[in-house]
Parts: sequence; structure tokens; C-alpha cells
Amino acid sequence: MADRGESPDRREVLRRAAWLAGGAAISQLPACSKSVEPSATAAPATEFFSADEMRLITRIADLIIPETDTPGASGAGVPQKLDEMMAHWASEETQSRWRGVLMRIDRAAEETYGKSFLSLTPARQHVLLRMFDRDAMHTGGDDYHDVKELIVSAYYQSEVGATQELRFELIPGAYRGCVPLAEIGRAWA
Repeated sequence: MADRGESPDRREVLRRAAWLAGGAAISQLPACSKSVEPSATAAPATEFFSADEMRLITRIADLIIPETDTPGASGAGVPQKLDEMMAHWASEETQSRWRGVLMRIDRAAEETYGKSFLSLTPARQHVLLRMFDRDAMHTGGDDYHDVKELIVSAYYQSEVGATQELRFELIPGAYRGCVPLAEIGRAWA
């Protein structure tokens, strides 16, 4: 490198320019990754649900659609989608009904087990949700049934649900009406 007072030679200018260009390019690589993980301490930003409600709806969604060999509800972004829908699409009546369902689930956990729903073991959480399922089947238009239906719908409308859980082919070939499931592997989107 040239001493103070002297201009750098052409090689030094090119070397510095290459370092600057390389540094600028490398600094953008994390933005190109599809698997950037949020920090463990960062809570997901919500627009409608409170932090406690978001944890509750996330747990309920994960119990309804758990992670198996394919991502579950959380992996498909269902809780965030539900939060967006409640904030931007749902009427005040629907928002109130959803909050009411979450409060009913938490209240049922307190009355049955003396703990909040999120404090229960996974087995007890399953038992409690099965009670709500059974009640919704007998009464018909129960709000819990609507919540569960929207969770399932949001999952299968997500990219994960449509392409990993179900099979999806943008431009399918010929129609073959009666094909054994063993031959195709899983249901189609």
C-alpha cells in the first residue's frame, strides 16, 4: 500500500473495490435464505390477538393439525394467517365470537383441571378439545366448530398444506377416474 501522502496504485484501488463489492454482496446473503429463523426471544407480531391469545390459538391449531412427516399448523403459518384474517377481514361479531371461543376453552380448562389450557399436559389438552368436538357435533352451529373449520381451511390453503400434505400439480395430465391410493400416495389438492 502507498505511504501517507501518496496516491494508491491501480492494484490497490482494484483490491479495495473488490473487497467493497464482495462485502456488499455477502451482507445480503441472509436475506436470500428461505430458512431464516426468528430469534427465540422474539414473539410473533400480532395484529388482532393478544400475545396470550396468540399462544393459545397456536397451541389449539397445533393440536388440530400436528407436525408429522409434514409441517403442522404452525409450520404452515396458520396462526399468523388467522391473526391477519381477524384483523382485516372478520366483522366485529366474528372477532367477538373467536375471542369467546378462546375464553371458553381456557375457562373449561380452569373448571376441569384447575389450570389454564396452556398449563395442561398435551394429553389433557387433547381430552379438552375432544370434549369441545363432541359438543360441537351434537349442537350443530357451535363457534368452536367454526374456529376448527377455519384452522383446517387455512392449513390446506397454505403452500405447505397444498403442496406437502396434499399433492398438487399445476397442469395435470389426463384424467384417470379410479386410481388406487397406493399408486398415487396421498390425496390431491
